[in-house]
Amino acid sequence: HSCMQTRVAAQSGRLPVHVKWYNEPWFTQSGGMPSHMTGVAEKLRDTGYKTHFVGKWDVGMASKRQMPLARGYSTSLGYFEKANGQWGSRCLECEKCNVGELKDLWDTDAPAGTDNVNETEFQEFKFAKRIKSIIEEHDPKDPLFLFYAPHVAHCPLQVPEEYLNKFSFMDAAHDSSAEGCSTGGHPVLGINIEPDRPQPPHWLCRRQYR
Repeated sequence: HSCMQTRVAAQSGRLPVHVKWYNEPWFTQSGGMPSHMTGVAEKLRDTGYKTHFVGKWDVGMASKRQMPLARGYSTSLGYFEKANGQWGSRCLECEKCNVGELKDLWDTDAPAGTDNVNETEFQEFKFAKRIKSIIEEHDPKDPLFLFYAPHVAHCPLQVPEEYLNKFSFMDAAHDSSAEGCSTGGHPVLGINIEPDRPQPPHWLCRRQYR
């Protein structure tokens, strides 16, 4: 497994071999980025950057020191564990631990409000709204560091019905083929971040497990 290691490397600025070898449980002290290490966002914040995090964290949450706010992000909207439901933010790892059904969606320094954990809106759309509001409200005189870690490529493979229907002509054997991609910009945000630069294909999962 390389998910946690890659995320810790991105947040710490260190190669995985120097910071995290194993994909340890996210709710343990050893899971994620060691608490004594300084994060990239902490350094940028201290030099005047406005720092924001949106999406999948998976860099630790057993202590407040491991959470985005302590890692240098002035605001954050995301989930801590390795997978949660796209509708309702249901914690999937918690079910494996027999601790009941929990919600896993955090807004900076507290659990996300009811508007962000409702059962009717796709979670990536919530993230898209937050990203757009950060950009629109940002003062261009200040440097900006916005870290977006998409949920859409992770289990559970869930997409809204209208996205699923776009690939109704495909059978299961073609789920991972090049026919299942779009090339008009980001499939969730719907924008081309760099208008003058051709954008790579973005894979859209055909399956929906809701």
